[in-house]
Amino acid sequence: MAKLKTMNETAKIFRALADPTRRQILEELKQGPLSAGEIATRFPVSAPTISRRLSLLEAAGLVSYHRQANRLIYRAESESLASALNGFLSAVCPTQILERKRRKECLGDHPKPASRDHLKTGQLQTRNQDMIVVPYL
Repeated sequence: MAKLKTMNETAKIFRALADPTRRQILEELKQGPLSAGEIATRFPVSAPTISRRLSLLEAAGLVSYHRQANRLIYRAESESLASALNGFLSAVCPTQILERKRRKECLGDHPKPASRDHLKTGQLQTRNQDMIVVPYL
């Protein structure tokens, strides 16, 4: 049951990312929080259209908002996106799961510092053991 819930949450994220305007809204929010009005002024579509797109992003967990007087201030939830993408890639790229297990066995509970070995091997070694290692294609 938990796996189905996770799959549904991931599906919401991918549906939200399918629209170029919603992806651009996330790009705008990576600089910091913005009000709905400020976001709307950056796009050639109506404010209600931006509001619908923000609602979809919020339902997917990609943005959050808080009320400040009569304005809604939105901020990107990048951790949610990173977690969903990590889970998806691990599910469809089993070699990534094996690589994480291998690193965990080699490193124990102590993560290896980032290195420049990825320049030779085409792989990125990170401080975070749960991050996916993606080989160059």
